[in-house]
Order: sequence, then C-alpha cells, then structure tokens
Amino acid sequence: MQPSPHAIELPRWFVETFLDFREDVREARAQGKRLLVYFGQDGCPYCKLLMQTTFTETRVVDLVQRWSVPIALNLWGDREVTWVGGRRMTEKQLGVSSGAYRNEPSFQRFVQSRADRLCASGQAVDLWK
Repeated sequence: MQPSPHAIELPRWFVETFLDFREDVREARAQGKRLLVYFGQDGCPYCKLLMQTTFTETRVVDLVQRWSVPIALNLWGDREVTWVGGRRMTEKQLGVSSGAYRNEPSFQRFVQSRADRLCASGQAVDLWK
C-alpha cells in the first residue's frame, strides 16, 4: 500500500499500539495517564496546521505527554480497532460511531472516573456499548 501523497506527519511522541483500546486504557491507567485519541485525515489543512504549530509548542507537548497517552487514528482508515467492550471495527467505523467525523481534527479523551466515559464534543458517550 502506497502512503498518501497528502499524508500528515505525526509527532514522534504519539504512541503506536495494536489498537486494542481495552489494553490501551489499562496501560494508560498503569502510567497514571488518560488515553487521548486523535482523529485526523490526510490532506486536512487544519490537521496539518495542528501538527505543525500547536504540537510543536513545548508547553503543549509537555502537557500532553505528562497527562495522556496519545494515539492517532485516520478518520477514513481501514485498520482494525477493538473497542473497550470488545467490539471490532475499522478506524472509520469508530470515527462515525463516536461522532469524530463531524469535525477534524477531533480528540476524544478517556476520563478516569467511577463510570468510565468518553467525552467528545461536550457529550459523554457510554464506552461499553
């Protein structure tokens, strides 16, 4: 598979995983951090700007790395992900089901609380669906 000619380079401090969110959440918790899922797409000018400006600022990078485990997903990608309830789907299906497709770039953060919830666009979505 050829890389997209419009691919956006991600910072090296983003984490590569097997995209099993059950495992990723456990590992983030073990580090005292939260999982931060970034949805972007190749050719998105806002995604590119985010990566080239905001994510090159030392203060922002330090804050994200201190409190989060960042994982990047392609909003239109076909890699398989396993959601926290065990449901398998593609990146693009997760983007649709989580509402991330409405805006990009989009971030979703797993909040450590008694009832784990995923906060996206000001809405709490039940993780265990």
